[in-house]
Amino acid sequence: MQQDGHLDHLYIAPDHTRSGLGDRLLADAERHARQIGSQRLFTEASDLARPAFERAGYSVTHRRDFAIDGVAIHNWAMEKAVTSTGHAPSAHQPVK
Repeated sequence: MQQDGHLDHLYIAPDHTRSGLGDRLLADAERHARQIGSQRLFTEASDLARPAFERAGYSVTHRRDFAIDGVAIHNWAMEKAVTSTGHAPSAHQPVK
């Protein structure tokens, strides 16, 4: 995780997928972000990583299409607000 809240890589070796390791790493990154005062976490997730980020509360902001060495690929720009309680603000909170 970079100081600005950017999660540059999340990789889980194939022998360890579906074990909750990715969820724990994302939770640890969020705790660290909270400790250093970051207000937002963001990443560019692959199709395989996207579900882990969604489980952790990240939202897709847009699809990123580009080419590397002439090969068309894409990923997903995703972000999550970091609050002091660890929960993203809800758009469905009642108005008082």
